[in-house]
Amino acid sequence: MHVHELQWIEPLTAMRCLSHQVDLTFLDSAARHDLLDRYSYLMCDPFGTHSVAERVASWNGDTLPGDPWEALRKVLARYSQAQRPDLPPFQGGAAGFLAYDLNRTLERLPPPAISGQHVPDSVLHLYDVVVSFDHRDHRCWIVSTGWPEQDSARRSERARRRADEFSTLLATATPRSDGDPGTAGPWHSSFSRECYMAAVRRVIDLILAGDVFQANIAQRFSARLSS
Repeated sequence: MHVHELQWIEPLTAMRCLSHQVDLTFLDSAARHDLLDRYSYLMCDPFGTHSVAERVASWNGDTLPGDPWEALRKVLARYSQAQRPDLPPFQGGAAGFLAYDLNRTLERLPPPAISGQHVPDSVLHLYDVVVSFDHRDHRCWIVSTGWPEQDSARRSERARRRADEFSTLLATATPRSDGDPGTAGPWHSSFSRECYMAAVRRVIDLILAGDVFQANIAQRFSARLSS
């Protein structure tokens, strides 16, 4: 592992510097609390991606046989890393999302009434470099693990090189402002107002009949992203 401490930079500013990089993930503690919201993390350009769709796992696009959770455990085991206690706790690894429909890998359930529009059940990017921020102490670091190199010497060389690359990006990139292209809009809902109100009335009727005690009437919002 190679660690390079930076002069303090606000996480949002750093995120804007890296906003053009692929598969950007920003885990921001927007509130400020010494215990619950002390750290923020910024990652991009993963070396691999584990995803699950229709209960089938894949790694970098190649199908993985067997149980998706066991497949994920095997992938993560290849890139285990000793933690440094003097740094923020996330020091590289998997970050992404687990969708609600992933429950079908754990339980036998009927198919959903509405499809997920080809959205995977989960996507976990594996990152070898993390920019981490300590809001309490106003310190930030580039933490570079050198994965996916398995040879220790090549992994150390990659860790240093990748840390230098990120340091250069943060030092030389022009931060994207809120008004720059890349924002989304206009937003469109999967419900019309009339259909949404009808769904609410239907749920109220079911509650009054004793058939339902809790319901979540969800709507999907979509927009086209400008590049």
